Parts: sequence; C-alpha cells; structure tokens
Amino acid sequence: VLSDDRTFADGLAAEIEAGGGRASVVPGTCLREQLADLDTQAAAGFVMARSPTPDEASAASADLAALASTLAVRSPVPQLVVLTRGAQSTGGGEAPAPQQAASWGVTRSLALEAPELHTVVVDLDPARPAGEAAAVAAELTNSSGETQIALRGSKRLVARLERCRTGLPAEPAEPAAWRLKPTSPGSYDAFAREPLVRRTPGR
Repeated sequence: VLSDDRTFADGLAAEIEAGGGRASVVPGTCLREQLADLDTQAAAGFVMARSPTPDEASAASADLAALASTLAVRSPVPQLVVLTRGAQSTGGGEAPAPQQAASWGVTRSLALEAPELHTVVVDLDPARPAGEAAAVAAELTNSSGETQIALRGSKRLVARLERCRTGLPAEPAEPAAWRLKPTSPGSYDAFAREPLVRRTPGR
C-alpha cells in the first residue's frame, strides 16, 4: 500500500491481513523513495492512494504513470489499484475534487496502454465513513471484473451508461424548410432565420 496517509494505509493493511492476505505499507509522498522500497518487494498487487492538493495534481498524475511503467516490466505483472477520494460525482449535489479526478484520466489511459496491469480505480467517500478500510479490502478480492468503482457510505457504485429517465422538455420541431430574411428591410447587415412557407406552384 503506497499512501501519504499512514493512518489509512495501516488500517487497510490490517483489514487485508484480517481477511487472510498479506500487506505492507510504503508510506511517504516521494515516489522515488517509495519505488526504492518496492524494488525489494514481490507482491501480487499494489494499492496507490494519494491526496494531492490542486497544485500537486499534475505531479501526482505523473507519479501514477511512472508507477505503472515500473510495475508493467515486472514478472509476473502485479495488479494496480488506485484509490481516489471524491473524484466522481454520484448525485446528491456533491462537487467532485478536480485534483483527484485527474487520476481517473490516467487509469483510463492505462486500460489501453498497459492492460496487463488490470488497473482498477476506486473512488472513496469524502465523508470517510466507518468501515471504509474493510470495504476497500473487500474490493481488492472482488472478482466482478469492474474497473471503475465508487464507494459511498454502504453503497458500491459502478460506472454505467443508461438512458436518461427524467422528463426533459421536448425540443421544438425544426421546420422542414427555412430562409434568411433581413432584420431591417433593405439592409443586409443582419439576418434572421424564419420558416419558409412554400407556395403552391401556379399553373
């Protein structure tokens, strides 16, 4: 678990071990130092959790890409799980955190550029509910195949496209034909579009 939040990382590692797995924490904010520690560790997967400020968003995205490049050349290739917090809006009027959302863009690119990593991104609840570490640990062993997940309270949400069910007002029908007409007679400086009424051809 690579994280700049030692308390959260320790709690997640404890939940992983409570479930029968093995976990270790690589704390810190310097990726170079963390990668030096990773060189001596063999693992089936790595979890990266960062809490960048808006000014650190670009550097955090670069670190994530660098980590992916490092893991992609390992044999066997481990899985990469990226944790964000409040990166996605799931309804209820919540505003997403742009500095966290940048990591989602990187993980979507990794799905195409490094599919061997089987990258999964999990967005955590900004409210930090109780039992969060246990929910994340359970997600690490989930075999559903979902790669974009949001945890909100006790809910597990996944990315889906669905038809809008709200009663949106119907757009006005476009006229079958229209013409441009000067807004002022005799002036060609401005025009307005108006429906064209076709005349019945004369005989």
